[in-house]
Amino acid sequence: MVFSKKIRFFSLGLLLGTFFLITFLNGKKLSCNYGPESRVINNLKQKKWIFDDDSEGLDSLELADFLKSSKVVFGKSKIRRDSCKIYYLKGIDQFKKIIINAENCSKIVKAEVFMN
Repeated sequence: MVFSKKIRFFSLGLLLGTFFLITFLNGKKLSCNYGPESRVINNLKQKKWIFDDDSEGLDSLELADFLKSSKVVFGKSKIRRDSCKIYYLKGIDQFKKIIINAENCSKIVKAEVFMN
């Protein structure tokens, strides 16, 4: 097959594939969380948060910002439990002084906030 013919077939396939993606997947909320840290944070974002009485709770906007700019420290987390796993979340950037122990249960997250 001549090289120019191969380029035409490739271009046609690329055009049809792009049209398919734009037509059928446009406006859908799709996300890909490959790493374990991003999967944990995405799971925590989807649940209702309950803060301990004695800890300083964050409002919903601060909590969303904290989760965007935080790291899960798996070395200090207790993830080998059968029921609710406990994740140690450490803030970065403007939330450097905040540490949260989040007990991730099936429908809620019980959290303890510590200020450094």
